[in-house]
Amino acid sequence: MRWLKAHAGEFGGDGSRVGVIGRSSGGHTALLLGMRPNDKRYGALPLTEAMDVDASVAYVLTLWPVLDSYGRYLIAKEQGVEHLVKAGEGYFLTEEAMREGNPQEIIERGVQEALPPVQVVHGSADTNVPLHLVERFAENYQKAGGALELEVFPDQPHTFAAKPGPLTDQAVTVMKRWIAKQV
Repeated sequence: MRWLKAHAGEFGGDGSRVGVIGRSSGGHTALLLGMRPNDKRYGALPLTEAMDVDASVAYVLTLWPVLDSYGRYLIAKEQGVEHLVKAGEGYFLTEEAMREGNPQEIIERGVQEALPPVQVVHGSADTNVPLHLVERFAENYQKAGGALELEVFPDQPHTFAAKPGPLTDQAVTVMKRWIAKQV
C-alpha cells in the first residue's frame, strides 16, 4: 500500500485517495489494513523513496468478508465444518493470533488506529460468514465512530457475485456508486 501510494502519480492517480477492496479472507485483510495502517508489520520493509508514506487508505470495500475470524472459527467448530476450521487454524496458527487479528475484537478492544469508510457487500444466506456476524461488526464499527454501509443481497451465499450474471452486475453497480461517493 505504501508503495502504491508513493507511486500513484505515475499511474495518473492520487495517493491520498487510494482505497482497498477484498473478498472473503481478502476482506479480512483489507479491514485490518484500514483499521491499523500504522501497524509496524505493514511498514516492516523500508520504502526509501517515500519514508513518510504510511499504509492508510481512503476507504475499504469488502465482499462477504471474514470480519470476525474467531467467531466464524467457533461456529465452524460447533457445526463441524472442517474445511473452515482447518482454514482458520492454517492461516492463524493459534487461537491467540486469530483473536489478535480479528477486526471484530479490534473494535471491541478499542485498539483500531483508524476508521475509514467501509462498504460490506454480503449475502443473507452466507453460511461461511453468517449475516449476524456481519451485522454485529457493522453496529460496533458505527458505534466506534466509523461510517459503514452494509449492502445485503437476500438469499445469496458466500461469493455470490464472483461469476458473471445479473446479481454480479447489480453488486458492481452498488460498489461503483459507493466508491464514487468516496472519491
